[in-house]
Amino acid sequence: MKVLISDYRNTFTQEYELSQQAITGLCEADVSLCAYEDEQFLDFLHNTDVLITAYLKIDESFLRKAPHLKAISISASGYSNCDLEALARHQITLMHIKEYCSREVSEHALSLLMSLNRRLPFYKNDVDHEHWQYQEFPMKTLDRSSVTIYGFGHIGKITASLCHALGMKVSIVDPFVQKATYPIVSKETGAQADFIISHMPLTKTNSHYFNDAFFQAMPSTSFFINVARGGLVDEAALVKALDEHTIAGAGLDVLSEENPDLHNHPLLHRDNVILTPHAAFYSTASIQRLFTIAGKNAAYYLRNEPDRIQEIVRGK
Repeated sequence: MKVLISDYRNTFTQEYELSQQAITGLCEADVSLCAYEDEQFLDFLHNTDVLITAYLKIDESFLRKAPHLKAISISASGYSNCDLEALARHQITLMHIKEYCSREVSEHALSLLMSLNRRLPFYKNDVDHEHWQYQEFPMKTLDRSSVTIYGFGHIGKITASLCHALGMKVSIVDPFVQKATYPIVSKETGAQADFIISHMPLTKTNSHYFNDAFFQAMPSTSFFINVARGGLVDEAALVKALDEHTIAGAGLDVLSEENPDLHNHPLLHRDNVILTPHAAFYSTASIQRLFTIAGKNAAYYLRNEPDRIQEIVRGK
């Protein structure tokens, strides 16, 4: 059986060798590593039985170039890059990683929250320009602040506990949660908090969930934080809200494009916006877990041991 490990070149890291080692340690397979942009990619893909990737767009056009493909192991928790209906038509199994970086993402969200609250981007820029003077902002301590967490899965629960430990008033918005330790509020009510944190999964029904109406409903002193998926946010609406001072600032680990144009992006070069390069998942331990689990999922598929695969997404 042939396994191809591939991604776009700018996301193709040497840690994928951990996936290769995990596979060869569990079964016999011909494992190749090849970036999407490489000339030989299509040749590898044509003969591939199992693909390991995080970001490649898997749609009907892609699958037609992979006639032998039987399974895909996503080296991530999210799989919004995959067309599930196309996978179902081709009877391809989709596997992903259910848990590997919850603590890391929660701490990243909290880091963005605290940095924005204390205006660290502004002060960093100000001192870099040789200004040594505090500025008066409408600033509160966290124990006098409120936060609404959109998406109350495992990561959302950790973030809620961290915020609660700091004395923050925590509310949650999640249509699939009926009972929780914290108040469950509507989307509109949640928008009134001092901080908004998105931990929502991206689905076909919630694209641009955070839109112009949402940002208009936020207080002008509040901050928006997204460490989930870029497609949840209407970026034009967010830019408008920042330009018109409808909100105080934003902390974003993801953008609408996985490979954004950093030369012309309208969210760059703002002292009230923090952008990080989809790095919330990262720690030394999490990266090892990520690529090892992705490789093991592929190996367990090849060994016909589905019960040992961390999570299988049915292609429908």
